[in-house]
Parts: sequence; structure tokens; C-alpha cells
Amino acid sequence: MWKIVRKTRWRLICVVCCGVCILLLLLLTRSKCAIRGNLKKVFNKVLYFRSSRKLPEEWMTTTKHDNVTIISAFWDLGRFRKGASSEYSPKDYKQWAEVFRNIVNPLIFYTDSKDFKLLMEKYREKFRNKTKIILITDRKKFWPFQILKEIQTVFQQPNYPKYYPNTVMPEYSASQHAKYAVLADALKQNIFHTEFYAWLDVGYFRDATCEGENHYFRINPPPEVDKTRLSINLVNQSLTKNVSFDSIFKENYVWVGGGMLVATKDVFLKIERLYHRAVVYFLKRRLMNSDQQVIYGIYCDEGRRVFSPEVNLQLFWSNGSRKVWTSNTWFYLGYLCLEDI
Repeated sequence: MWKIVRKTRWRLICVVCCGVCILLLLLLTRSKCAIRGNLKKVFNKVLYFRSSRKLPEEWMTTTKHDNVTIISAFWDLGRFRKGASSEYSPKDYKQWAEVFRNIVNPLIFYTDSKDFKLLMEKYREKFRNKTKIILITDRKKFWPFQILKEIQTVFQQPNYPKYYPNTVMPEYSASQHAKYAVLADALKQNIFHTEFYAWLDVGYFRDATCEGENHYFRINPPPEVDKTRLSINLVNQSLTKNVSFDSIFKENYVWVGGGMLVATKDVFLKIERLYHRAVVYFLKRRLMNSDQQVIYGIYCDEGRRVFSPEVNLQLFWSNGSRKVWTSNTWFYLGYLCLEDI
């Protein structure tokens, strides 16, 4: 009987100790992730984002330590369905955008939402001297939002597959194409003078949005970067280049992810012109989807014959040679470029 009591006592002590350790971990991280109960993010924080110090003033006010300018955008599309059962809303993007307060790189940010502009100004307060937030009063300034009717016509074809929101919501499709138009606009303005530029989806570093205000990181070019190519994340190695345009767009194939792109100014400007030409071509073929299908279409065997792209892709994927603090294939490139400071 005493053995049973001792075993029970030790089990109780172990449970209490584990509970105390978890509580201390949550308190030490001072993270909103703790409120959401997402322990995975908390552990990622402890393992990866180790620094918590005051950043030198020159890191906040100058770009001399930066080699990459971040370009991003938020378009207010309201609440929409994503995939089979998920829903996204502006609230989600506002939460994910909090990570921009931790990124020390210069930032150029576009939005059509006054509320989001004010929020980004708050998030970038420490880096206001290396941040440009541009409020767009008319989305049609950018060519993807000028072709909504053409995109809608494709989606309304009888038996055209429905993939939410890619082939259902013309505004969403246009917003994905708009990243290339936004990149070109930002680069032509030449606001910050860095060797490299990176497109970054607002939600790309969503797993890092639980960071405290004194945790900072920088985005660098990926290791062994090829300055003549567009750096992009490979998400599906099993897909073949010998595939038809119809299959790519109508079966929603995703070969590379569009959440983060890295290149020089010259490469991005060439890619934007190529991308625009491809979108026009696919619309004439009565095909459309998101930016990821357009890129796959350009660089598949048939696409290379049609478009003869002058810029090639440099693919990055998790092959075990370089470890990063995420197991999510979609975010590999971003964490590969991330430097904790």
C-alpha cells in the first residue's frame, strides 16, 4: 500500500513540476502565443529568437547595415473562404502584420486600407526613418485590378473548377498578381538603395508574430544566391515540368510558393514584364488562378517554349543540408534568410 502511495505522490509531483515549467515558459516568453495556447510557437521562439536587447540607434534610422529592402502589401478583401473550410479576415492579417515591428530591414508597404496604414505606422514606429507606407485610394492604379472582369469571365465558365478563393474570387486572384505590379512600382520609385529586394506576404512569418517588442531579426539574401535569378521557395518536388497549362490552372497545381521572393532590382523588373505578359496570355486561353499557377505555367516545358523567359529561377527547398527553425515547406526560404540580431 505504501508503495502505491509513494508512486502516486511522485506522479503528482511530476505533474505539478511539468505544469510549473510550462507556466514559467509562457511567462518568460511574454507572448501572445501563450494567450492562444500555441506552445509550438512558444518553443520556436525559445529555440530560434534568442536575443532580447536594445537595438543600436543606427539600426533604426539608417540602411547601412541592410542588404535587402522588404516590399509588401495588404488589400482589404473582407472575409473570404480559404481552402476547404478555413476563413481569413482583415483581423488575421492585422495580427500577422505585427511581425513587421521586429524586422529591421527597410520596408515599403502598400495598402488600400486607412486602418491598416495606421496600424503599420504603429508597428514600424521604431523604424519610421526606413519605412515608406503608401495608401492607395484606387486599386486600379495597378494593372491586375484593371482586369477583374476578364478574370471573372474565366471563373464563370461552365465546369471551371472552384478552388477557394483562387478560382472563385477575382479580387483575390488580382491581389496575388498585384505583388509583381507593386514590386515594379516600388523599385521604380527607388526609395531605399539596397542591392536586393524581397517580396514578403503579410502572413509569411505568422509563426513569429508572438515575438516581444525587443526581439529583432533581419532578412538577408539566401546563401549562395545567384544575382541573375529569382530566388523562390520550391514546395512540391514531385511535380513535373512536362505538364499542360490546363492541368496547372484547372487542377490547382502548386510547384513553387509565392509568399517570399528575393532578387535584384533588374531581375524583378524583368520578371514583372514577363509575368504581365503571361497573365494576358493565359486570360486569352481562358485560364486563370493565383500567381503560383502563373509562375508554374511560365517555367514548365510548354511555358518555356511560349514565353522564352530571360530570367530563370533559383529554387530553395528543405533538403536537409541547411537546417531552419520551421518544418513548414512553404516558409523554408524565409527562415533560411532570417538572421537573429
